[in-house]
Amino acid sequence: MRLPLAIAVAWLGAASTAVAAAAPLPVQWQERSADGRQTTWHATLDLRELPAGTVPAAVTAVVTTAAGPQATVAPRLAIALNGLVVARGRAAPDGRTELQAEISGKVLSTRNHLAVAATLPAAACGAGPCDLRSAGLSLSLDLEPGAARTPDMSFASLVSRFGTGIAIQAASAGERRLGERAARAVAPHAPRLSQAAASIVVSRTTPQGTRPALRFDRGPVEIRDADGRTLYDQRRLEALTIVQATSRGATPVLWIRPGRDGPPPTLDLDYGTLALFGRDGREIAFAPGQDRAATVIYAAEARQDARFALTWRLAVLAAWLAATVGFALVLRRIPRLEPKAA
Repeated sequence: MRLPLAIAVAWLGAASTAVAAAAPLPVQWQERSADGRQTTWHATLDLRELPAGTVPAAVTAVVTTAAGPQATVAPRLAIALNGLVVARGRAAPDGRTELQAEISGKVLSTRNHLAVAATLPAAACGAGPCDLRSAGLSLSLDLEPGAARTPDMSFASLVSRFGTGIAIQAASAGERRLGERAARAVAPHAPRLSQAAASIVVSRTTPQGTRPALRFDRGPVEIRDADGRTLYDQRRLEALTIVQATSRGATPVLWIRPGRDGPPPTLDLDYGTLALFGRDGREIAFAPGQDRAATVIYAAEARQDARFALTWRLAVLAAWLAATVGFALVLRRIPRLEPKAA
């Protein structure tokens, strides 16, 4: 759902010090439990539909509840962003409650699911009517300039950074088409410029001046899961199209490394800083260094870690043996007590 009309902000000038005002966010659908004791509202927050250069700073939910005269406990309220609860509270006695949650960049995706729930515990009601069927909700967003945020090169953060213009660097027509698809996935309304601070680089080699998490100029590399099992080896990685959010200093760069299997059917750049695409589309997306489910491992570093672990174990074993021998020598020097003659 497009939101440019619903989110009408006052954006004064092009300077990064401009302040964006709060604006309404429409609720898309609502669901209620069978007994009426829980009402949940759902909304979609698509960062690509926000004004260029802005990011959401906070969301405010104004909930009106009328649990009925039999209610003895105030309804519980919660705001969840992408499945993570970001604010909790209880309804005010007058039935109108304002609940606000700050939005962290680490929680955001390019397309986000926002849910607000009002729940009335079963123990809160007596025998009379007691439900939340008449509850209501209004949502609003506080927007701020993207430059005000701590530097974060996730796919979601690139939406605001790319909004003012993108330069696509590609050596062939096919690579440029791939870059255009990535631009539409991250910032569809951004102008294409011959030179811009933000850039999309389509190349098999690492862009100069960048430090992506996954690169191929440091020897064999693979991706492992939390248990150390290999998810993608070097051969498989060479076949996939790899997209990474990185930077050249403070300048954002989206690096696309075309795979030997050809371009994927779609480029969904929602979550994380690294995404792998195969012939059927996206296979995995994660944030190296933050997500524990997947880790980028280089063979040279793995061997170094293994040698360090072996050295540590040998040192611990040697210390234990030394302590054991020392304790045995101390025991031998203790004089024995001869039993007294009767």
